[in-house]
Amino acid sequence: MSSSSSDEEIFDLVVNINRPRLLRRRTDFMTLYSEEEFQERLRLTKAIVNDLVSRIRNDLLPNTQRSCPLTPTEQVLLSLQFYATGSFQIFVGDDLGVHKSMVCKIIKKISTLIARLRPQHICMPSSAQESISVKRDFYKMRGFPNVIGC
Repeated sequence: MSSSSSDEEIFDLVVNINRPRLLRRRTDFMTLYSEEEFQERLRLTKAIVNDLVSRIRNDLLPNTQRSCPLTPTEQVLLSLQFYATGSFQIFVGDDLGVHKSMVCKIIKKISTLIARLRPQHICMPSSAQESISVKRDFYKMRGFPNVIGC
């Protein structure tokens, strides 16, 4: 019986061993890619991304430093990579070492924050005369009839 109880004690010890967490190093797109490579992959310049991050940074700061949270820049880059590639969330997460469920949450959060910026960047014609003028300008520019925004 003593053999059996010592086996159980050893089993309990082995099961309860604290294993160190493996933290993968995250890819830093801002330094990894040249300006041209960056823009080719994410469809925006580094300056535009930095401006976007500065506008929504306060809404992206983590409440805690537990679990190595993504920085605001990493969250924006993750979302932009998803928008630019249309890839599966699991593959986008692999580049930054993030689980696909977290990728989903981040993309939703970033999308909402970007949408809140729309009044500063999207302006639709407010009068019939302005609509006619915009339609005329779009037609002159690219030959698209009856376009008032894109």
